[in-house]
Amino acid sequence: MRDGVVYRVNFNRVGKPCALQLLVPLSLRAELIDFVHSGLTGSHVGIAKTMHQLKRRAWWLGLKGDVRRQLKRCPRCSRYHRSALPRQGPLQPTHVGAVFDRLSIDLTEPHPKSRRGHAYILTVVCPFSKFCECLPLRNKEAVTVARTLVEKVFCRYGTFLKLLSDRGGEVDSQIIRELCQLLQIDKLRTSAYHPFCNAACKRMHRTLNTLLGKVVSERQND
Repeated sequence: MRDGVVYRVNFNRVGKPCALQLLVPLSLRAELIDFVHSGLTGSHVGIAKTMHQLKRRAWWLGLKGDVRRQLKRCPRCSRYHRSALPRQGPLQPTHVGAVFDRLSIDLTEPHPKSRRGHAYILTVVCPFSKFCECLPLRNKEAVTVARTLVEKVFCRYGTFLKLLSDRGGEVDSQIIRELCQLLQIDKLRTSAYHPFCNAACKRMHRTLNTLLGKVVSERQND
């Protein structure tokens, strides 16, 4: 009991209490599922990720079935449902040895201009840990991309051993190469007409477009 509210003690594998899960009454379960699924940090993700976030906070008997049924009735997810992808060949692993050993960057463009004037998104992905940041840009000039990398990435996380991008002029320009040379970063480029070399960013773009498609307003200016 905490402040008149009943919690369930969750134990780890060695038998020590690790978390308190709220025992949610029947009248509040649907509202809590909707809050976790479509809230600020939910972004209409799938059943497994919604379950993971929900179990960190609450528990009740039949939780998984309730989540599965409610997510199938979500109007935004139903409108954006994508069919199964065609079969593809075996994947080729990306050889990276540690977190932030290599950094993959790419641009998604152009999106409908937001109220603040942003129309492009610079995606920065660590292929080893899959850590990602999506940085909004007002234009895709090489100077803008270089300044964003320095101010938003290098100044916060340090420099990397390698920087991978495609052959686009905004991410593989002379100023980007000189920046990498100054910071002792090995600048890598993908093969021509072969986007699978930068698969970490391309796969992140699919996830990003799915999240944006479910939460964006009808005017698409947010």
